[in-house]
Amino acid sequence: MQSDKSHRRREEAIDPVRYDIVIFMVRSWGALLGAGAVVLSLAVLERPGSAEPRSPAEIEEARRVFFEAVAAEDAGRYREALALYARARAVAVSAQLMFNAASCHERLDELTQAARGFAEALTEAHANGDAEVEREAQTMLDMLARDTPRLELILPGDAPRAAVVIDGASVSAGEIALDPGRHRISAADPNHLRVFDVELALARGDRRRIDVDLGPTRAVETPPAPARLTTPLAPAIVPPPASPPDRPRSYAPALAVAGAALAFTSVAVGTGIAGFVDRRRFDELNADPTADNRGEREDLRATGQRLYAASTVFVGAALVATGVSAYLFVRPPAGRAASHVRVEWTGASLRASW
Repeated sequence: MQSDKSHRRREEAIDPVRYDIVIFMVRSWGALLGAGAVVLSLAVLERPGSAEPRSPAEIEEARRVFFEAVAAEDAGRYREALALYARARAVAVSAQLMFNAASCHERLDELTQAARGFAEALTEAHANGDAEVEREAQTMLDMLARDTPRLELILPGDAPRAAVVIDGASVSAGEIALDPGRHRISAADPNHLRVFDVELALARGDRRRIDVDLGPTRAVETPPAPARLTTPLAPAIVPPPASPPDRPRSYAPALAVAGAALAFTSVAVGTGIAGFVDRRRFDELNADPTADNRGEREDLRATGQRLYAASTVFVGAALVATGVSAYLFVRPPAGRAASHVRVEWTGASLRASW
Protein backbone atom coordinates (compact mmCIF):
# COMPACT_ATOMS: atom_id res chain seq x y z
CA MET A 1 0.00 0.00 0.00
CA GLN A 2 2.83 2.42 0.86
CA SER A 3 4.45 1.69 -2.50
CA ASP A 4 1.16 2.38 -4.33
CA LYS A 5 0.76 5.66 -2.44
CA SER A 6 4.31 6.76 -3.26
CA HIS A 7 3.75 5.85 -6.88
CA ARG A 8 0.50 7.84 -6.94
CA ARG A 9 2.26 10.85 -5.40
CA ARG A 10 5.00 10.75 -8.01
CA GLU A 11 2.40 10.74 -10.73
CA GLU A 12 0.41 13.61 -9.20
CA ALA A 13 3.38 15.77 -8.14
CA ILE A 14 4.31 18.60 -10.50
CA ASP A 15 7.96 18.79 -11.48
CA PRO A 16 8.56 22.56 -11.71
CA VAL A 17 11.74 22.27 -13.80
CA ARG A 18 10.64 19.60 -16.27
CA TYR A 19 7.13 21.04 -16.51
CA ASP A 20 8.54 24.52 -17.33
CA ILE A 21 10.86 23.11 -20.00
CA VAL A 22 7.99 21.27 -21.71
CA ILE A 23 5.82 24.40 -21.72
CA PHE A 24 8.72 26.47 -23.11
CA MET A 25 9.41 23.97 -25.90
CA VAL A 26 5.75 23.68 -26.86
CA ARG A 27 5.30 27.43 -26.98
CA SER A 28 8.56 27.99 -28.90
CA TRP A 29 7.83 25.36 -31.54
CA GLY A 30 4.25 26.61 -31.81
CA ALA A 31 5.50 30.15 -32.43
CA LEU A 32 7.98 28.93 -35.05
CA LEU A 33 5.37 26.84 -36.83
CA GLY A 34 2.91 29.72 -36.77
CA ALA A 35 5.50 32.11 -38.21
CA GLY A 36 6.41 29.56 -40.88
CA ALA A 37 2.77 29.17 -41.83
CA VAL A 38 2.38 32.93 -42.19
CA VAL A 39 5.52 33.22 -44.33
CA LEU A 40 4.42 30.29 -46.49
CA SER A 41 0.97 31.75 -47.00
CA LEU A 42 2.44 35.13 -47.97
CA ALA A 43 4.82 33.44 -50.41
CA VAL A 44 1.92 31.62 -52.02
CA LEU A 45 -0.10 34.81 -52.29
CA GLU A 46 2.83 36.81 -53.70
CA ARG A 47 3.81 34.17 -56.25
CA PRO A 48 2.49 35.11 -59.67
CA GLY A 49 0.02 32.59 -60.91
CA SER A 50 0.16 30.88 -64.25
CA ALA A 51 -1.35 32.56 -67.25
CA GLU A 52 -5.09 32.26 -67.48
CA PRO A 53 -6.23 29.75 -70.10
CA ARG A 54 -7.38 31.37 -73.29
CA SER A 55 -10.89 30.84 -74.52
CA PRO A 56 -11.54 29.09 -77.85
CA ALA A 57 -12.69 32.40 -79.30
CA GLU A 58 -9.40 34.10 -78.36
CA ILE A 59 -7.36 31.26 -79.84
CA GLU A 60 -9.39 31.37 -83.05
CA GLU A 61 -8.87 35.16 -83.27
CA ALA A 62 -5.11 34.74 -82.77
CA ARG A 63 -5.03 32.13 -85.56
CA ARG A 64 -6.87 34.50 -87.90
CA VAL A 65 -4.48 37.37 -87.06
CA PHE A 66 -1.49 35.06 -87.65
CA PHE A 67 -2.63 34.20 -91.18
CA GLU A 68 -3.26 37.89 -91.88
CA ALA A 69 0.33 38.57 -90.80
CA VAL A 70 1.62 35.81 -93.11
CA ALA A 71 -0.31 37.35 -96.01
CA ALA A 72 1.09 40.82 -95.24
CA GLU A 73 4.62 39.40 -95.05
CA ASP A 74 4.22 37.63 -98.40
CA ALA A 75 3.04 40.92 -99.91
CA GLY A 76 6.11 42.76 -98.61
CA ARG A 77 4.24 44.81 -95.98
CA TYR A 78 6.69 43.92 -93.25
CA ARG A 79 5.75 46.66 -90.74
CA GLU A 80 2.11 45.65 -90.93
CA ALA A 81 3.08 42.00 -90.56
CA LEU A 82 5.16 42.76 -87.44
CA ALA A 83 2.20 44.52 -85.81
CA LEU A 84 -0.07 41.55 -86.56
CA TYR A 85 2.50 39.04 -85.28
CA ALA A 86 2.72 41.04 -82.03
CA ARG A 87 -1.08 40.82 -81.62
CA ALA A 88 -1.05 37.06 -82.16
CA ARG A 89 1.89 36.60 -79.78
CA ALA A 90 -0.07 38.29 -77.00
CA VAL A 91 -2.44 35.28 -77.05
CA ALA A 92 -0.25 32.36 -78.10
CA VAL A 93 3.50 31.86 -78.55
CA SER A 94 5.10 29.50 -81.04
CA ALA A 95 8.52 29.04 -82.60
CA GLN A 96 7.07 29.58 -86.10
CA LEU A 97 5.57 32.93 -85.07
CA MET A 98 8.91 34.07 -83.61
CA PHE A 99 10.72 32.93 -86.76
CA ASN A 100 8.31 34.81 -89.05
CA ALA A 101 8.62 38.05 -87.02
CA ALA A 102 12.44 37.79 -87.10
CA SER A 103 12.28 37.29 -90.88
CA CYS A 104 10.37 40.58 -91.20
CA HIS A 105 13.10 42.39 -89.26
CA GLU A 106 15.72 40.81 -91.52
CA ARG A 107 13.89 42.03 -94.64
CA LEU A 108 13.82 45.55 -93.14
CA ASP A 109 17.64 45.43 -92.60
CA GLU A 110 17.10 45.44 -88.84
CA LEU A 111 19.67 42.69 -88.53
CA THR A 112 20.54 43.03 -84.83
CA GLN A 113 16.87 42.71 -83.83
CA ALA A 114 16.41 39.87 -86.33
CA ALA A 115 19.29 37.98 -84.70
CA ARG A 116 17.60 38.26 -81.30
CA GLY A 117 14.32 37.00 -82.79
CA PHE A 118 15.93 34.01 -84.51
CA ALA A 119 17.73 33.14 -81.25
CA GLU A 120 14.37 33.14 -79.41
CA ALA A 121 12.81 30.98 -82.16
CA LEU A 122 15.73 28.55 -81.92
CA THR A 123 15.30 28.19 -78.16
CA GLU A 124 11.51 27.75 -78.41
CA ALA A 125 11.81 25.20 -81.23
CA HIS A 126 14.42 23.18 -79.36
CA ALA A 127 12.22 23.14 -76.24
CA ASN A 128 9.17 21.94 -78.20
CA GLY A 129 10.98 19.50 -80.47
CA ASP A 130 10.30 21.46 -83.69
CA ALA A 131 13.35 20.31 -85.64
CA GLU A 132 12.47 22.12 -88.89
CA VAL A 133 12.15 25.58 -87.31
CA GLU A 134 15.24 24.92 -85.20
CA ARG A 135 17.29 24.10 -88.31
CA GLU A 136 16.02 27.12 -90.27
CA ALA A 137 16.60 29.49 -87.33
CA GLN A 138 20.20 28.26 -86.98
CA THR A 139 20.72 28.80 -90.73
CA MET A 140 19.47 32.39 -90.46
CA LEU A 141 21.71 33.05 -87.45
CA ASP A 142 24.74 31.79 -89.38
CA MET A 143 23.82 34.08 -92.30
CA LEU A 144 23.38 37.10 -90.02
CA ALA A 145 26.77 36.44 -88.42
CA ARG A 146 28.27 37.06 -91.88
CA ASP A 147 25.97 39.86 -93.07
CA THR A 148 25.67 42.04 -89.95
CA PRO A 149 28.04 45.04 -90.24
CA ARG A 150 30.62 45.38 -87.49
CA LEU A 151 32.46 48.46 -86.37
CA GLU A 152 35.59 48.38 -84.21
CA LEU A 153 36.37 51.57 -82.27
CA ILE A 154 39.93 52.01 -80.99
CA LEU A 155 40.28 54.60 -78.22
CA PRO A 156 43.55 56.45 -77.49
CA GLY A 157 45.78 54.85 -74.91
CA ASP A 158 45.45 57.86 -72.60
CA ALA A 159 41.63 57.87 -72.82
CA PRO A 160 40.53 54.25 -72.21
CA ARG A 161 37.26 55.36 -70.60
CA ALA A 162 36.13 57.95 -73.11
CA ALA A 163 32.34 58.22 -73.54
CA VAL A 164 31.22 56.70 -76.85
CA VAL A 165 27.77 57.39 -78.32
CA ILE A 166 26.33 55.79 -81.47
CA ASP A 167 23.01 57.09 -82.79
CA GLY A 168 22.26 58.69 -79.42
CA ALA A 169 22.90 55.56 -77.34
CA SER A 170 25.94 55.04 -75.10
CA VAL A 171 28.03 52.00 -76.02
CA SER A 172 31.31 50.45 -74.96
CA ALA A 173 34.31 50.70 -77.23
CA GLY A 174 35.43 47.61 -79.10
CA GLU A 175 33.64 45.60 -81.80
CA ILE A 176 30.01 46.68 -82.18
CA ALA A 177 27.30 45.03 -84.33
CA LEU A 178 25.17 47.59 -86.22
CA ASP A 179 22.37 47.52 -88.78
CA PRO A 180 23.08 48.49 -92.39
CA GLY A 181 22.61 52.21 -93.04
CA ARG A 182 23.99 55.54 -91.83
CA HIS A 183 25.24 55.95 -88.28
CA ARG A 184 26.52 58.87 -86.19
CA ILE A 185 29.49 58.08 -83.94
CA SER A 186 30.87 60.49 -81.35
CA ALA A 187 33.38 60.19 -78.51
CA ALA A 188 34.65 62.60 -75.87
CA ASP A 189 36.99 62.58 -72.89
CA PRO A 190 37.24 65.35 -70.27
CA ASN A 191 41.06 65.28 -70.42
CA HIS A 192 41.21 65.92 -74.18
CA LEU A 193 40.48 69.06 -76.20
CA ARG A 194 38.78 67.53 -79.23
CA VAL A 195 35.37 65.83 -79.52
CA PHE A 196 35.39 63.01 -82.06
CA ASP A 197 32.33 63.08 -84.32
CA VAL A 198 31.83 61.22 -87.59
CA GLU A 199 28.98 59.91 -89.75
CA LEU A 200 29.40 56.83 -91.91
CA ALA A 201 27.31 54.42 -93.99
CA LEU A 202 27.53 50.66 -93.50
CA ALA A 203 26.38 47.94 -95.88
CA ARG A 204 25.78 44.26 -95.26
CA GLY A 205 28.98 42.41 -94.50
CA ASP A 206 31.02 45.58 -93.83
CA ARG A 207 33.88 45.44 -91.35
CA ARG A 208 35.23 48.84 -90.29
CA ARG A 209 37.95 49.91 -87.89
CA ILE A 210 38.13 53.49 -86.65
CA ASP A 211 40.91 55.00 -84.57
CA VAL A 212 39.26 57.64 -82.41
CA ASP A 213 41.24 60.90 -82.43
CA LEU A 214 40.53 63.10 -79.42
CA GLY A 215 43.39 65.53 -80.01
CA PRO A 216 45.96 66.65 -77.45
CA THR A 217 45.35 66.48 -73.76
CA ARG A 218 44.36 69.56 -71.86
CA ALA A 219 47.19 71.48 -70.22
CA VAL A 220 47.14 71.20 -66.47
CA GLU A 221 47.79 74.58 -64.85
CA THR A 222 50.19 74.27 -61.94
CA PRO A 223 49.80 76.86 -59.16
CA PRO A 224 52.82 79.10 -58.52
CA ALA A 225 55.19 77.94 -55.83
CA PRO A 226 54.78 79.80 -52.54
CA ALA A 227 57.46 82.35 -51.70
CA ARG A 228 60.15 81.12 -49.35
CA LEU A 229 60.56 82.96 -46.07
CA THR A 230 64.09 83.94 -45.11
CA THR A 231 63.16 85.09 -41.60
CA PRO A 232 60.72 83.17 -39.44
CA LEU A 233 57.66 85.16 -38.55
CA ALA A 234 56.58 85.19 -34.96
CA PRO A 235 52.98 84.13 -34.58
CA ALA A 236 50.65 86.64 -33.12
CA ILE A 237 50.42 86.41 -29.36
CA VAL A 238 46.79 86.31 -28.44
CA PRO A 239 45.96 86.57 -24.77
CA PRO A 240 43.66 83.81 -23.60
CA PRO A 241 40.07 84.88 -23.15
CA ALA A 242 38.80 85.12 -19.66
CA SER A 243 37.19 81.92 -18.51
CA PRO A 244 33.50 82.37 -17.82
CA PRO A 245 32.49 81.67 -14.25
CA ASP A 246 31.28 78.17 -13.60
CA ARG A 247 27.55 77.87 -13.38
CA PRO A 248 26.24 76.49 -10.11
CA ARG A 249 25.81 72.73 -10.30
CA SER A 250 22.27 71.37 -10.10
CA TYR A 251 21.80 67.92 -8.60
CA ALA A 252 18.07 67.77 -9.29
CA PRO A 253 18.33 65.37 -12.28
CA ALA A 254 20.70 63.06 -10.38
CA LEU A 255 18.41 63.01 -7.36
CA ALA A 256 15.37 62.29 -9.53
CA VAL A 257 17.07 59.34 -11.21
CA ALA A 258 18.32 58.10 -7.85
CA GLY A 259 14.75 58.17 -6.56
CA ALA A 260 13.63 56.12 -9.57
CA ALA A 261 16.42 53.61 -8.86
CA LEU A 262 15.24 53.34 -5.25
CA ALA A 263 11.66 52.79 -6.39
CA PHE A 264 12.73 50.07 -8.87
CA THR A 265 14.74 48.39 -6.10
CA SER A 266 11.78 48.41 -3.76
CA VAL A 267 9.48 46.87 -6.37
CA ALA A 268 12.15 44.27 -7.24
CA VAL A 269 12.51 43.29 -3.57
CA GLY A 270 8.75 43.13 -3.07
CA THR A 271 8.09 40.96 -6.14
CA GLY A 272 11.05 38.76 -5.24
CA ILE A 273 9.73 38.17 -1.71
CA ALA A 274 6.24 37.46 -3.05
CA GLY A 275 7.67 34.99 -5.55
CA PHE A 276 9.69 33.30 -2.82
CA VAL A 277 6.59 32.95 -0.60
CA ASP A 278 4.61 31.42 -3.50
CA ARG A 279 7.44 29.03 -4.25
CA ARG A 280 7.66 27.89 -0.61
CA ARG A 281 3.91 27.28 -0.56
CA PHE A 282 4.19 25.40 -3.87
CA ASP A 283 6.97 23.20 -2.49
CA GLU A 284 4.92 22.41 0.64
CA LEU A 285 1.86 21.33 -1.36
CA ASN A 286 3.96 19.54 -3.94
CA ALA A 287 5.63 17.45 -1.19
CA ASP A 288 2.28 15.79 -0.43
CA PRO A 289 0.29 16.19 -3.68
CA THR A 290 -3.33 15.32 -4.09
CA ALA A 291 -5.78 15.65 -6.91
CA ASP A 292 -7.66 18.31 -4.92
CA ASN A 293 -4.74 20.73 -4.61
CA ARG A 294 -3.36 20.25 -8.10
CA GLY A 295 -5.07 23.39 -9.40
CA GLU A 296 -3.70 25.46 -6.52
CA ARG A 297 -0.20 24.12 -7.13
CA GLU A 298 -0.35 24.99 -10.81
CA ASP A 299 -1.56 28.51 -10.00
CA LEU A 300 1.24 28.96 -7.45
CA ARG A 301 3.87 27.79 -9.93
CA ALA A 302 2.61 30.15 -12.67
CA THR A 303 2.31 33.11 -10.27
CA GLY A 304 5.80 32.48 -8.89
CA GLN A 305 7.29 32.46 -12.38
CA ARG A 306 5.66 35.77 -13.22
CA LEU A 307 6.81 37.34 -9.96
CA TYR A 308 10.40 36.15 -10.47
CA ALA A 309 10.41 37.52 -14.02
CA ALA A 310 9.06 40.88 -12.85
CA SER A 311 11.65 41.01 -10.06
CA THR A 312 14.44 40.38 -12.57
CA VAL A 313 13.20 43.18 -14.85
CA PHE A 314 13.00 45.66 -11.99
CA VAL A 315 16.47 44.69 -10.76
CA GLY A 316 17.86 45.49 -14.21
CA ALA A 317 16.00 48.82 -14.30
CA ALA A 318 17.35 49.68 -10.84
CA LEU A 319 20.92 48.94 -11.96
CA VAL A 320 20.58 51.13 -15.05
CA ALA A 321 19.03 53.98 -13.07
CA THR A 322 21.79 53.71 -10.45
CA GLY A 323 24.48 54.01 -13.14
CA VAL A 324 22.80 57.05 -14.72
CA SER A 325 22.42 58.69 -11.32
CA ALA A 326 26.10 58.12 -10.50
CA TYR A 327 27.13 59.66 -13.83
CA LEU A 328 24.96 62.73 -13.19
CA PHE A 329 26.56 63.15 -9.75
CA VAL A 330 30.21 62.94 -10.91
CA ARG A 331 30.17 64.55 -14.38
CA PRO A 332 32.03 67.91 -14.67
CA PRO A 333 29.93 71.07 -14.41
CA ALA A 334 28.80 72.64 -17.66
CA GLY A 335 30.33 75.92 -18.79
CA ARG A 336 33.95 75.19 -17.75
CA ALA A 337 36.29 76.60 -20.40
CA ALA A 338 39.16 74.60 -21.85
CA SER A 339 42.74 75.65 -21.15
CA HIS A 340 44.51 77.92 -23.66
CA VAL A 341 48.10 77.92 -24.92
CA ARG A 342 50.31 80.97 -25.53
CA VAL A 343 52.94 80.68 -28.28
CA GLU A 344 55.84 83.14 -28.74
CA TRP A 345 59.25 83.29 -30.37
CA THR A 346 62.32 83.90 -28.17
CA GLY A 347 65.30 84.30 -30.45
CA ALA A 348 65.57 81.15 -32.57
CA SER A 349 63.38 78.99 -30.34
CA LEU A 350 59.69 78.58 -29.82
CA ARG A 351 58.21 78.78 -26.33
CA ALA A 352 54.75 77.67 -25.28
CA SER A 353 53.06 78.43 -22.00
CA TRP A 354 49.70 77.41 -20.53
